[in-house]
Amino acid sequence: YMVNPFLVEYGAEFGESAGADAEAVRQLAVYGGHLQVANGLLRHAYDESKSVSWADPETGLAPEHWCRAVGWYSMAIVNVLDAVPADQPRRPQLLAILRKLAAGLEKYQDPASGRWFQVIDKGGRSDNWTETSCSSMFTYALSRGAERGYLAPRYAAVARRGYQGVLAKLS
Repeated sequence: YMVNPFLVEYGAEFGESAGADAEAVRQLAVYGGHLQVANGLLRHAYDESKSVSWADPETGLAPEHWCRAVGWYSMAIVNVLDAVPADQPRRPQLLAILRKLAAGLEKYQDPASGRWFQVIDKGGRSDNWTETSCSSMFTYALSRGAERGYLAPRYAAVARRGYQGVLAKLS
């Protein structure tokens, strides 16, 4: 999903916006459709055959929500929403995925530090830790999403807590 913002920029640069935009939005919608679960977060991977060792035999989903993977997706979806036209047919689907993801991120933000954990929904485990790179990615996506109206304005406060948490860890 990291390539999708570049794909829409490529389309704009070389007069191929319609096709590039449609493909970028389709890929993000497919990822979100397969990987997003009820808590709003995205699982790390999906196996259609449901046969690999890590895949749930009923859903095909990986068991974990790895913060960096979800971070890259969150930034990509915001950047693609910024670049595609308002009448892009799959735009409402991307907005719904982003809004559900934002709610999940808010729920799992560490209240003590403002950052997010490496395995996002398992903050109480002693072998887990808060991570600055994904926290920076989530901060960007939530801040930009609130600023552009993709998300409710209250997500700007969630982003600020994340930003302060990253600064506290780096300082």
